[in-house]
Amino acid sequence: MIHILYVDDEPAILEIGKLLLEEDPEFQVDTTISACEALSLLSTRSYDVVISDYLMPEMDGITFLNQVRTGNQNIPFIFFTGQATQSVVINAINSGADFFLEKDQNPSNRFLDLSQLIKLGVRRYHTEIRLAESEKKYRQIIELAAEGVWLIDADAKTTFVNPRMTEMLGYSEDGMLGRPFSSFMDEKSGIITEQITEKRRKDFSGKHDFELIRKDGTRIHASIGVSSLTNEDGQYIGLLALVADITGRKKTEQRLQFTNAVLSTLKETAVEGILAVDESDEVITANQRFIRMLNVP
Repeated sequence: MIHILYVDDEPAILEIGKLLLEEDPEFQVDTTISACEALSLLSTRSYDVVISDYLMPEMDGITFLNQVRTGNQNIPFIFFTGQATQSVVINAINSGADFFLEKDQNPSNRFLDLSQLIKLGVRRYHTEIRLAESEKKYRQIIELAAEGVWLIDADAKTTFVNPRMTEMLGYSEDGMLGRPFSSFMDEKSGIITEQITEKRRKDFSGKHDFELIRKDGTRIHASIGVSSLTNEDGQYIGLLALVADITGRKKTEQRLQFTNAVLSTLKETAVEGILAVDESDEVITANQRFIRMLNVP
């Protein structure tokens, strides 16, 4: 059901309009001759669209439109009036009206046109609402993500970072916006990043490990997955980067490498024979001393 608020200072017009519009079973029409009363109705009831005359004694249509936009910012608003000079139409559209339709001597034809505009406006309005809700949901997901989210434009300038990304590098959001992606890396990594960014223009995606420089000068290891962004025409418009702090993992790998190197040295320099087996008694490793002890070629 589409709920319509119809405002006109001529009761006869309202009566005809309500009758003709409600021939469509989708429409339910409330009418009033007062713009002030219409504002009161909008504050207490839910409507999908507003239809209004342009010239009214209590409050003109533009003033009424401005008041409606203040409280119900995006609700479809249609001017349906006999005042249709070019300046009036331009003024109405510039003030935020969605449609402007001129009355004529044949109400049936005009109200059929009005019905089509109502449905068009409501479809567009509901689409915008769903889009806004979807954007809000995905923004919340991005802002709460455990990974850093980093958007750069076609010139490799930062256009968006989520809270995790700013936390990772110790910057405020304003401190990162507008800066080149490569400015948060050392010179060598920056050059590599610029080369990768150029490849991304060809719609190539991948993951790379880099050192990023925090605001305090310390460095973190990061795994950065990047994907090209294109517009509807397929033109490159930037990159989306998902950034994971792998500093802890890198330190663990370095300690493991060091431990393995030490153990390897001890194994080969030990005067005793060393043999290591797994739980299935499969040989994992043996040093040269042990092999010589067994006289194994």
